[in-house]
Parts: sequence; structure tokens; C-alpha cells
Amino acid sequence: MEIKASDLNDYESELALYQKKSREAFIACMKAHMQLNDDTDKEHLKEVYKQAVDAVQIWGNTTAGAACKFFGKTARAKARICDVPDFILERINDRIIDYSKTHDIRSDEFLELVGSCAGSEVRHNADRTTYKNAKRLATKGVKYCRVAQSVSCCFCLMLAGRGPVYWTKETAGEGMRYHPGCKCKIVACREGDTIKGYHPEKINAAMEKIADSLGIDNWLDFVDDKDIQKLLERELKRRDPRWVLEGIKPKVDYSKNPRKKYGVRKVENDDYSKQNFKKTGEEWRDLFVHDSLALNGFALQPQGLDSLDLKLGPRMEWWEIKSPIQTKASNLDSVHWVENNIKQAKRQFKKRGMVDQAKVVVSSYYHPAEDAWIEQELLKRGLQHNIKGLIFINKRGEVKVLI
Repeated sequence: MEIKASDLNDYESELALYQKKSREAFIACMKAHMQLNDDTDKEHLKEVYKQAVDAVQIWGNTTAGAACKFFGKTARAKARICDVPDFILERINDRIIDYSKTHDIRSDEFLELVGSCAGSEVRHNADRTTYKNAKRLATKGVKYCRVAQSVSCCFCLMLAGRGPVYWTKETAGEGMRYHPGCKCKIVACREGDTIKGYHPEKINAAMEKIADSLGIDNWLDFVDDKDIQKLLERELKRRDPRWVLEGIKPKVDYSKNPRKKYGVRKVENDDYSKQNFKKTGEEWRDLFVHDSLALNGFALQPQGLDSLDLKLGPRMEWWEIKSPIQTKASNLDSVHWVENNIKQAKRQFKKRGMVDQAKVVVSSYYHPAEDAWIEQELLKRGLQHNIKGLIFINKRGEVKVLI
């Protein structure tokens, strides 16, 4: 059976609606209470907790009901509603105390924070219901999986990448762990079922490619390493979400600078030599960089020739491209040409008042020096000149994120 994307979208819309209504109900009740009562701070916080718990329990029961209905459709089995557990109510109390230390407890901002916390727990009670029922029915052939809705969290992608699993002690350990604002969904299914738009093998392939670019082997072993996770999540923000989740290569956005300005190739293949160009533009060597970055999932937009070369990632960070060739001034064993390219890029950022944001992509495709040597020298010179971002693309088109 294929679980349709439209069914998943309808389920998401239903959960989002109940999440929104629970937040609004909490805020409305608190504002009504504040108009009628002149509480002390202690009494006020007690009422905040009471109203938050009421919202979570009432609307959490509603999302659990929606989860049971969806479970019946996807797992072809009857599910039971899961009540909000006590530890969630304790977590809400802890959050209220934390928020009260940094916010005016009678302010709209404070109520919004608590309301959002309550709404998040309302949403996650749907996942909890699915998870608990998948556990109960594991021996009856019911599996479950986490369907990622964004690419912001490595942990979610790790769980999404393993695909549907039966509930066991080994698979269940992190099943209900989630981060603030998480909208990933736990979906029940059976052996052989597919979920439209959910491609765990492509998520794994994308994550392995990103990890390789950072020099990380077996990235799954480092999911709980905060430093490694920070690096992976930084790179995820530079990648196109559809490439991560669906394996779709991003299209290079040439709206700001037409591709024909870079040159027209005779054959669109792996040959980026000058002989394979019908016509070469002023920066024809940059095409190899564009295509290599796109194959590695980067969202990119080449800019005009009078500006910095590239905007990279959904956040559109400025980058400069360097595709050096061998000249009399760039002997194979000379470090000067490597350093000169780094220094030139930094000057270009300085000219635009962005010297502290200098980021550079360097390709070795057109230079005969050994890739390993270039990579080593680039890292050394990049650190020496305080470059904030440094990507190396070797002659095989492999991306190495050095800084």
C-alpha cells in the first residue's frame, strides 16, 4: 500500500490546527483570568500552569484522536488514545519557571511562549499515540517511521533515514525524542508499504555526502556529539531541502546572471575543458564549480560579474569563486598562488565592506598541482587570513568543506 502525500498533508493540517487552537485557548483563558483577578506573582504562575495543563490535556486528547484515525488508515489496525503523561506536565512547569526568569510574567510575550510550549506538546501527543500503538501492535505486523518535515535537525534525519522499523528495545530508545518546534511525524505502516515523498535511502545518501565533505566517517556514530552535530546542521542550512529529503538536484538560479555569460558547452557531460566550449564567457571556469555544488545539494545563485560571484544556500550567503590555472607565477610547488587567491578574495569582500564575512570556493579542476597538496595549503592559508568559509572542489568534483 502507498500512503498518499495528500493524506499526510491533511493529517499535518489537522495537527497544525489543533496546535494553533490550543495555544489560542490558553492565551484567551489567561487574559480573561487576568482581567477578573489581581493575583500575586505566585498565584499568577500557578494559574498559568493550570491553564497550560488544561490546554495540553484537552487538545492533546484531540490530536490523539486524530492520530488514532490516521493510524487506522495507514496501519489498518485499531489504535487507542494516549493520555498526556505526567513527565510532560512537569516539563511544562519547568519551562514556565524558566520563562518567568527572563520575561514579565504578565506580558503578551510570556503568554505566547507558554502557549507555544503547550501547543508543541499538543502536537507531539499525536506522535506519542502513534508510537505507543505501534509498540502495542509490533507483534501484529505494525511498523513505524519518522517522516522528516525539515532539514534543521540531524537527529530527526537519522531517525527518518532508518525507514520503517518494528518497535524493539533497540529501535525504541530515541523514538519520542524531539527538538523545540519539531514538526516531523511518526507514521505507522506495514511491511512493504511506501509513503509518497518519503525516501529514507536518499536522506541517508545526502547525509553521508555532507558528512564526507566535512571529513566525518560514520556520521551516525556522532549524532549525540554536539560539536559534530553543529557542523552537520550548519551544512544542512546550505543545502536545498528537496535534495536532502528527496534526492532532487537543485537547479542553479541564473536569474541574476544568465548561464550563457559563463559560456556554452558543446556537450553537457563531465568534460569542462576549454575544448568542450563552443563559446567561453569571462568566467567560464566557474561553471564547473556551479555544477559540482549543485550535485552536492547546494542551493546557489550566480551573481553579476561586477559583484561577488555567488550566493549560496537558502540563506543566500555571499561567496567568491576562484578557479586558478597554472601560470608562470603559480608553479606547482609554490604556495604563493594559493595564498594570492585567498588574499584576492578577501580584498573583494573588503571592497564591499564585508571583510569579516569573507567566504571562498576554490576549484583545482584547471590547475595541475596535486589535490591533496592544494587542500592542505588552502586550509593553512584560509586560517592564516581569517577566512570565514572555505570550500575546496577537487578535480573529481568532490566538495570538501575546510572552514
